[in-house]
Amino acid sequence: MIVTLADGEAREARAWPDGSWTCPFCSSANLPGDRRAWTGPCSNPACVAGGRGSAEQIAEWRRTVAARTAAAAAAATGAAADTSRAAQAEVARLARCAEATLASRAEGWCYRCWAKSTSYGRWSNREIRIRHRKPGNCPQLRRRGTRS
Repeated sequence: MIVTLADGEAREARAWPDGSWTCPFCSSANLPGDRRAWTGPCSNPACVAGGRGSAEQIAEWRRTVAARTAAAAAAATGAAADTSRAAQAEVARLARCAEATLASRAEGWCYRCWAKSTSYGRWSNREIRIRHRKPGNCPQLRRRGTRS
């Protein structure tokens, strides 16, 4: 069975042995002998092949579908841009953490206190660089109950 719209677009419907068929435009079930108050082959009144199947309504439906597709594409593009910005920020943060680790070892300040003060590199504007008199006297180690 082929369902044709008022503007000429035709699609093939999936038919079943009992005479029922599935609308190719809205996927609603259509039983043989359905009585309805609107013209059109589909029993769904919201379908473009059913109750709202005039040429103007089909043109409006096509514009709506095109707008939804464009909005989905724009959202996907925006999401991809957000993801790439987040990935770049994470790479930069890891680079800052690696630099801080090397600097802490070279200059002798406590890396654990720096990591705690910046939440491991997330806020580099509030860095705390501390040199403990005794390296095993770090408050971060004391909180954990371990000393090295």
